[in-house]
Amino acid sequence: MIDVMSKTFLGVTVACARCHDHKFDAISTADYYALSGYLQSSNYRQVRFESLEQNRQVANQLANLDARYQTLILERLKQAGLQPPSQVSYLTDESVLFDYSRMPQSQYLQEGYVYGPSARQQGLAYMDAKTGEVTVETGGWSTNVPIWDGIESITEGSVRNQNALAKLPKSGRTLRSPTFELENGRISCLVKGTGHVGACVDSHRLIVGPLHNQTIVPVHEGQRWVTLNLQRYVGHRLHLEFIPASDAQLSVRLVTQGLTDQQLGEIDHRLANLDKPFQEYANRANEFLKRVDQANIKSLVFEDFESGSYDGWTVTGEAFGKIPRTAKKLSAKLSLGSRRR
Repeated sequence: MIDVMSKTFLGVTVACARCHDHKFDAISTADYYALSGYLQSSNYRQVRFESLEQNRQVANQLANLDARYQTLILERLKQAGLQPPSQVSYLTDESVLFDYSRMPQSQYLQEGYVYGPSARQQGLAYMDAKTGEVTVETGGWSTNVPIWDGIESITEGSVRNQNALAKLPKSGRTLRSPTFELENGRISCLVKGTGHVGACVDSHRLIVGPLHNQTIVPVHEGQRWVTLNLQRYVGHRLHLEFIPASDAQLSVRLVTQGLTDQQLGEIDHRLANLDKPFQEYANRANEFLKRVDQANIKSLVFEDFESGSYDGWTVTGEAFGKIPRTAKKLSAKLSLGSRRR
Protein backbone atom coordinates (compact mmCIF):
# COMPACT_ATOMS: atom_id res chain seq x y z
CA MET A 1 0.00 0.00 0.00
CA ILE A 2 2.75 2.46 0.93
CA ASP A 3 4.90 1.51 -2.06
CA VAL A 4 1.99 1.94 -4.50
CA MET A 5 0.97 5.27 -2.98
CA SER A 6 4.51 6.70 -3.03
CA LYS A 7 5.17 5.63 -6.63
CA THR A 8 1.80 6.94 -7.80
CA PHE A 9 1.61 10.28 -6.03
CA LEU A 10 5.20 11.07 -5.01
CA GLY A 11 7.12 9.55 -7.90
CA VAL A 12 9.62 7.90 -5.54
CA THR A 13 10.07 4.51 -3.91
CA VAL A 14 10.02 4.44 -0.12
CA ALA A 15 9.70 0.69 0.48
CA CYS A 16 13.39 0.26 1.37
CA ALA A 17 12.91 2.67 4.30
CA ARG A 18 10.88 -0.03 5.97
CA CYS A 19 14.10 -1.60 7.28
CA HIS A 20 16.63 1.25 7.06
CA ASP A 21 16.90 4.90 6.10
CA HIS A 22 16.69 5.44 2.34
CA LYS A 23 20.13 5.24 0.71
CA PHE A 24 19.53 8.01 -1.83
CA ASP A 25 16.43 10.03 -0.93
CA ALA A 26 15.78 11.94 2.30
CA ILE A 27 13.33 9.35 3.59
CA SER A 28 13.95 7.88 7.03
CA THR A 29 12.51 4.77 8.64
CA ALA A 30 10.55 7.10 10.93
CA ASP A 31 8.99 8.73 7.85
CA TYR A 32 8.03 5.33 6.47
CA TYR A 33 6.18 4.26 9.60
CA ALA A 34 4.65 7.71 10.02
CA LEU A 35 3.17 7.29 6.54
CA SER A 36 2.11 3.74 7.42
CA GLY A 37 0.36 4.92 10.55
CA TYR A 38 -1.39 7.68 8.65
CA LEU A 39 -2.70 5.37 5.92
CA GLN A 40 -3.71 2.51 8.17
CA SER A 41 -5.40 4.73 10.74
CA SER A 42 -8.11 5.57 8.22
CA ASN A 43 -11.25 3.49 8.51
CA TYR A 44 -14.59 3.05 6.81
CA ARG A 45 -17.73 3.41 8.87
CA GLN A 46 -21.34 4.45 8.58
CA VAL A 47 -22.96 6.97 10.88
CA ARG A 48 -26.65 7.36 11.65
CA PHE A 49 -27.05 10.96 10.47
CA GLU A 50 -30.84 10.78 10.57
CA SER A 51 -30.80 10.35 14.37
CA LEU A 52 -28.50 13.28 15.23
CA GLU A 53 -31.28 15.82 15.73
CA GLN A 54 -33.41 13.34 17.66
CA ASN A 55 -30.46 12.50 19.93
CA ARG A 56 -29.83 16.20 20.51
CA GLN A 57 -33.43 16.69 21.62
CA VAL A 58 -33.26 13.66 23.91
CA ALA A 59 -30.00 14.94 25.42
CA ASN A 60 -31.58 18.33 26.13
CA GLN A 61 -34.60 16.67 27.74
CA LEU A 62 -32.36 14.53 29.93
CA ALA A 63 -30.35 17.58 30.99
CA ASN A 64 -33.54 19.45 31.91
CA LEU A 65 -34.82 16.47 33.91
CA ASP A 66 -31.51 16.18 35.74
CA ALA A 67 -31.57 19.87 36.64
CA ARG A 68 -35.18 19.66 37.80
CA TYR A 69 -34.75 16.67 40.08
CA GLN A 70 -31.36 17.74 41.35
CA THR A 71 -33.04 20.92 42.57
CA LEU A 72 -35.83 18.94 44.24
CA ILE A 73 -33.39 16.55 45.91
CA LEU A 74 -31.16 19.41 47.05
CA GLU A 75 -34.16 21.15 48.62
CA ARG A 76 -35.20 17.92 50.33
CA LEU A 77 -31.72 17.49 51.77
CA LYS A 78 -31.67 21.10 52.99
CA GLN A 79 -34.99 20.54 54.75
CA ALA A 80 -33.33 17.64 56.55
CA GLY A 81 -30.51 19.93 57.68
CA LEU A 82 -27.99 18.64 55.13
CA GLN A 83 -26.16 21.48 53.41
CA PRO A 84 -23.44 20.87 50.77
CA PRO A 85 -20.05 22.56 51.27
CA SER A 86 -20.25 26.15 50.12
CA GLN A 87 -16.75 26.29 48.63
CA VAL A 88 -15.14 24.07 46.02
CA SER A 89 -11.33 23.89 45.88
CA TYR A 90 -9.34 22.89 42.80
CA LEU A 91 -5.79 21.96 41.92
CA THR A 92 -3.90 24.88 40.41
CA ASP A 93 -0.73 23.06 39.32
CA GLU A 94 0.70 23.99 35.93
CA SER A 95 1.13 20.28 35.25
CA VAL A 96 -2.67 19.84 35.22
CA LEU A 97 -3.72 20.28 31.60
CA PHE A 98 -7.44 19.67 32.07
CA ASP A 99 -9.59 19.45 35.19
CA TYR A 100 -13.00 18.20 34.11
CA SER A 101 -14.55 19.20 37.42
CA ARG A 102 -14.25 22.82 36.28
CA MET A 103 -13.96 22.50 32.49
CA PRO A 104 -15.39 25.58 30.70
CA GLN A 105 -18.42 24.81 28.57
CA SER A 106 -16.60 26.00 25.44
CA GLN A 107 -13.90 23.35 25.99
CA TYR A 108 -16.22 20.48 26.91
CA LEU A 109 -15.98 18.63 23.60
CA GLN A 110 -17.48 15.31 22.55
CA GLU A 111 -18.73 13.37 19.58
CA GLY A 112 -22.38 12.78 20.34
CA TYR A 113 -24.13 13.43 23.64
CA VAL A 114 -23.18 10.49 25.84
CA TYR A 115 -21.16 12.61 28.29
CA GLY A 116 -23.96 15.06 28.97
CA PRO A 117 -23.78 18.85 28.78
CA SER A 118 -20.99 19.03 31.39
CA ALA A 119 -19.08 17.04 33.98
CA ARG A 120 -20.87 16.07 37.17
CA GLN A 121 -20.80 18.77 39.82
CA GLN A 122 -19.69 18.08 43.36
CA GLY A 123 -22.55 18.08 45.84
CA LEU A 124 -25.30 17.31 43.30
CA ALA A 125 -27.22 14.04 43.13
CA TYR A 126 -26.99 11.63 40.20
CA MET A 127 -28.29 8.13 39.55
CA ASP A 128 -25.73 5.36 39.93
CA ALA A 129 -25.66 3.31 36.71
CA LYS A 130 -24.89 0.04 38.51
CA THR A 131 -27.23 0.19 41.50
CA GLY A 132 -29.94 2.52 40.21
CA GLU A 133 -29.69 4.49 43.46
CA VAL A 134 -29.44 8.26 43.68
CA THR A 135 -26.06 9.25 45.12
CA VAL A 136 -24.24 12.53 45.65
CA GLU A 137 -21.19 13.32 43.49
CA THR A 138 -17.99 13.88 45.44
CA GLY A 139 -15.29 14.37 42.80
CA GLY A 140 -16.57 16.18 39.73
CA TRP A 141 -16.05 13.46 37.10
CA SER A 142 -17.09 13.57 33.47
CA THR A 143 -19.15 10.38 33.08
CA ASN A 144 -21.03 8.90 30.14
CA VAL A 145 -24.78 8.44 30.63
CA PRO A 146 -25.84 4.74 30.42
CA ILE A 147 -28.96 5.56 28.39
CA TRP A 148 -26.71 5.91 25.32
CA ASP A 149 -25.07 2.49 25.69
CA GLY A 150 -26.73 1.12 22.56
CA ILE A 151 -24.98 3.60 20.23
CA GLU A 152 -22.16 1.91 18.30
CA SER A 153 -20.18 2.42 15.11
CA ILE A 154 -21.50 0.63 12.04
CA THR A 155 -18.61 -0.83 10.05
CA GLU A 156 -18.98 -3.00 6.98
CA GLY A 157 -17.73 -6.48 7.80
CA SER A 158 -16.52 -7.01 4.25
CA VAL A 159 -14.08 -4.09 4.46
CA ARG A 160 -10.59 -5.08 5.59
CA ASN A 161 -9.86 -2.63 8.37
CA GLN A 162 -6.49 -2.61 10.11
CA ASN A 163 -7.31 0.34 12.35
CA ALA A 164 -7.58 -0.65 16.01
CA LEU A 165 -10.02 2.20 16.60
CA ALA A 166 -12.47 0.66 14.13
CA LYS A 167 -13.08 -2.15 16.60
CA LEU A 168 -14.10 0.29 19.33
CA PRO A 169 -17.66 1.67 19.77
CA LYS A 170 -16.39 5.18 19.10
CA SER A 171 -18.84 6.88 16.76
CA GLY A 172 -21.21 9.18 18.64
CA ARG A 173 -19.86 8.25 22.09
CA THR A 174 -16.43 9.84 22.51
CA LEU A 175 -15.22 12.54 24.89
CA ARG A 176 -12.29 14.55 23.55
CA SER A 177 -9.98 17.07 25.14
CA PRO A 178 -9.14 20.49 23.71
CA THR A 179 -6.12 20.54 21.39
CA PHE A 180 -2.80 21.40 23.03
CA GLU A 181 0.91 21.43 22.23
CA LEU A 182 2.85 18.60 23.81
CA GLU A 183 5.69 19.89 25.98
CA ASN A 184 6.41 16.66 27.84
CA GLY A 185 5.86 13.16 26.46
CA ARG A 186 4.35 11.71 29.65
CA ILE A 187 0.59 12.30 29.67
CA SER A 188 -1.39 10.82 32.58
CA CYS A 189 -5.17 10.68 32.90
CA LEU A 190 -7.12 10.02 36.09
CA VAL A 191 -9.94 7.74 34.98
CA LYS A 192 -12.27 5.07 36.29
CA GLY A 193 -14.29 2.47 34.46
CA THR A 194 -13.59 0.53 31.28
CA GLY A 195 -12.63 1.68 27.80
CA HIS A 196 -9.71 3.27 25.94
CA VAL A 197 -7.72 6.51 25.94
CA GLY A 198 -6.21 7.58 22.61
CA ALA A 199 -4.01 10.45 21.45
CA CYS A 200 -4.80 12.09 18.12
CA VAL A 201 -1.49 13.63 16.99
CA ASP A 202 -1.59 16.42 14.40
CA SER A 203 -5.20 15.43 13.64
CA HIS A 204 -4.13 11.88 12.68
CA ARG A 205 -4.77 8.82 14.81
CA LEU A 206 -1.35 7.19 14.43
CA ILE A 207 -1.91 3.82 16.04
CA VAL A 208 -0.41 1.25 13.66
CA GLY A 209 3.25 0.27 13.47
CA PRO A 210 6.13 0.14 15.97
CA LEU A 211 6.43 3.93 16.19
CA HIS A 212 2.80 4.70 16.95
CA ASN A 213 1.45 1.77 18.92
CA GLN A 214 1.59 3.73 22.19
CA THR A 215 -1.00 6.34 21.26
CA ILE A 216 -3.94 4.22 22.41
CA VAL A 217 -4.12 2.61 25.86
CA PRO A 218 -6.83 0.34 27.34
CA VAL A 219 -8.51 1.28 30.62
CA HIS A 220 -9.56 -1.48 32.99
CA GLU A 221 -12.17 -1.48 35.74
CA GLY A 222 -11.51 0.71 38.76
CA GLN A 223 -10.05 4.15 39.44
CA ARG A 224 -6.48 4.58 38.24
CA TRP A 225 -3.95 6.74 36.43
CA VAL A 226 -3.45 5.78 32.78
CA THR A 227 -0.20 7.03 31.25
CA LEU A 228 0.61 7.49 27.56
CA ASN A 229 4.24 7.59 26.44
CA LEU A 230 4.21 10.28 23.74
CA GLN A 231 7.84 11.37 23.96
CA ARG A 232 8.23 10.98 20.21
CA TYR A 233 5.62 13.68 19.61
CA VAL A 234 6.94 16.48 21.83
CA GLY A 235 6.35 19.76 20.02
CA HIS A 236 3.36 18.40 18.10
CA ARG A 237 -0.26 19.41 18.63
CA LEU A 238 -2.71 16.76 19.73
CA HIS A 239 -5.91 16.02 21.59
CA LEU A 240 -7.01 13.05 23.67
CA GLU A 241 -10.05 10.86 23.11
CA PHE A 242 -11.85 8.87 25.82
CA ILE A 243 -13.91 5.95 24.50
CA PRO A 244 -16.02 3.88 26.93
CA ALA A 245 -16.40 0.17 26.27
CA SER A 246 -19.78 -1.09 25.07
CA ASP A 247 -22.39 -1.01 27.84
CA ALA A 248 -19.80 0.34 30.30
CA GLN A 249 -18.90 3.62 31.92
CA LEU A 250 -15.63 5.50 31.53
CA SER A 251 -15.20 8.57 33.73
CA VAL A 252 -12.47 11.21 33.44
CA ARG A 253 -11.37 13.77 36.00
CA LEU A 254 -7.83 15.01 35.35
CA VAL A 255 -5.24 15.11 32.56
CA THR A 256 -1.67 15.93 33.59
CA GLN A 257 1.63 16.37 31.78
CA GLY A 258 5.14 15.40 32.86
CA LEU A 259 4.39 13.93 36.31
CA THR A 260 6.15 10.88 37.74
CA ASP A 261 4.33 8.04 39.50
CA GLN A 262 5.32 9.53 42.86
CA GLN A 263 3.94 12.94 41.89
CA LEU A 264 0.71 11.33 40.70
CA GLY A 265 0.42 9.68 44.12
CA GLU A 266 0.77 13.11 45.72
CA ILE A 267 -2.01 14.40 43.45
CA ASP A 268 -4.24 11.55 44.67
CA HIS A 269 -3.54 12.52 48.28
CA ARG A 270 -4.33 16.18 47.65
CA LEU A 271 -7.53 15.33 45.81
CA ALA A 272 -8.65 13.17 48.73
CA ASN A 273 -8.17 16.14 51.07
CA LEU A 274 -10.01 18.51 48.71
CA ASP A 275 -12.88 16.04 48.32
CA LYS A 276 -13.14 15.23 52.03
CA PRO A 277 -15.86 17.81 52.86
CA PHE A 278 -17.96 16.57 49.93
CA GLN A 279 -17.34 12.95 50.87
CA GLU A 280 -18.58 13.58 54.41
CA TYR A 281 -21.62 15.43 53.08
CA ALA A 282 -22.29 12.67 50.53
CA ASN A 283 -22.16 9.97 53.21
CA ARG A 284 -24.84 11.73 55.26
CA ALA A 285 -26.91 12.67 52.21
CA ASN A 286 -26.81 9.17 50.71
CA GLU A 287 -27.86 7.66 54.02
CA PHE A 288 -30.79 10.07 54.20
CA LEU A 289 -31.84 9.33 50.61
CA LYS A 290 -31.90 5.61 51.39
CA ARG A 291 -34.21 6.25 54.34
CA VAL A 292 -36.71 8.30 52.38
CA ASP A 293 -40.06 6.50 52.55
CA GLN A 294 -41.99 5.46 49.45
CA ALA A 295 -44.54 8.24 49.85
CA ASN A 296 -41.82 10.84 49.50
CA ILE A 297 -40.17 9.00 46.63
CA LYS A 298 -43.41 9.15 44.64
CA SER A 299 -43.14 12.92 44.51
CA LEU A 300 -39.82 12.49 42.69
CA VAL A 301 -41.08 9.92 40.16
CA PHE A 302 -41.36 11.37 36.67
CA GLU A 303 -43.97 8.89 35.45
CA ASP A 304 -45.63 5.77 36.84
CA PHE A 305 -47.41 3.68 34.22
CA GLU A 306 -49.12 1.64 36.94
CA SER A 307 -51.88 4.21 36.46
CA GLY A 308 -52.83 2.19 33.38
CA SER A 309 -52.70 5.14 30.99
CA TYR A 310 -50.34 6.78 28.49
CA ASP A 311 -51.89 10.21 29.08
CA GLY A 312 -49.46 12.96 28.08
CA TRP A 313 -47.18 10.56 26.18
CA THR A 314 -46.95 9.96 22.43
CA VAL A 315 -47.26 6.30 21.46
CA THR A 316 -46.25 5.35 17.91
CA GLY A 317 -47.10 1.94 16.50
CA GLU A 318 -48.47 -1.03 18.41
CA ALA A 319 -45.37 -2.35 20.19
CA PHE A 320 -46.37 -0.86 23.56
CA GLY A 321 -50.07 -1.68 23.28
CA LYS A 322 -53.00 0.70 23.69
CA ILE A 323 -52.55 0.84 27.47
CA PRO A 324 -49.71 -0.14 29.83
CA ARG A 325 -49.67 -3.68 31.21
CA THR A 326 -49.81 -2.95 34.92
CA ALA A 327 -48.77 -5.34 37.66
CA LYS A 328 -52.42 -5.69 38.73
CA LYS A 329 -53.53 -6.80 35.26
CA LEU A 330 -50.60 -9.17 34.89
CA SER A 331 -51.30 -10.81 38.25
CA ALA A 332 -54.99 -11.17 37.34
CA LYS A 333 -54.05 -12.80 34.04
CA LEU A 334 -51.69 -15.21 35.77
CA SER A 335 -54.37 -16.07 38.32
CA LEU A 336 -56.88 -16.76 35.55
CA GLY A 337 -54.39 -18.98 33.76
CA SER A 338 -53.77 -21.06 36.87
CA ARG A 339 -57.51 -21.64 37.34
CA ARG A 340 -57.84 -22.92 33.78
CA ARG A 341 -55.19 -25.53 34.43
